[in-house]
Amino acid sequence: MSDTTQTVRKVLKKIFEEQNLSPRDVEVVPTSSEGANYTTELFYVNVTLPQQDLKLFAKVACIGDTIRGMVNASWLYATEIFVYTQIAKIYNAIERKNNVPEEDRFVFPKFYGYDPEDGKETVVMENLLEAGYKLHDRLKAMDWEHMAVGLESLAKFHALSFAFEKYYPEEFGEIIKNMSYGMIRLAEAKEINDGNNNMWKSMVDSALGRWCGNGGGAKENDL
Repeated sequence: MSDTTQTVRKVLKKIFEEQNLSPRDVEVVPTSSEGANYTTELFYVNVTLPQQDLKLFAKVACIGDTIRGMVNASWLYATEIFVYTQIAKIYNAIERKNNVPEEDRFVFPKFYGYDPEDGKETVVMENLLEAGYKLHDRLKAMDWEHMAVGLESLAKFHALSFAFEKYYPEEFGEIIKNMSYGMIRLAEAKEINDGNNNMWKSMVDSALGRWCGNGGGAKENDL
């Protein structure tokens, strides 16, 4: 059993104890986003209970120590936990207070639990695949309908932040004090050697090449 799988099982045990659940069987299955995910290892979790089954999704931090410091990964992981444990509750309360219809509310996945341990940060939530969600191929363009839905969802999320500031200015002010993000410029980090610099350049060229449709590194006149 891998270290990350053990971490998931440890968090699940805590969740079951907190929610008084007695599962008959727990299956933890590693999965992959085929290159779209860089900061966590991903798992599907199938929980068999006497009355119902739970289909969960878990993410465990996997950034190495060197890169972790460069990209301020502890802040990134803590922010995700903060959103699910605090921001989601605040935003839901604002929507209820203003009688926003259910169909127009921002949807957060159901959150089950987390572990903030440095280097092993873990979050567990519902598996949205079970609700019909499908991951879009990031190398293909979206059609208008899907893009419009995505932008509408982003608009709701950002609108709620403005509403948060309006209705709870003191709480909002306290929260944003700790929200500034600092990241060391990778090009200036001594730990990044020439090989890694070439890796980053190759990744950017590849992404731009696909976007510009030339099948390889982006050319100056493509930009």
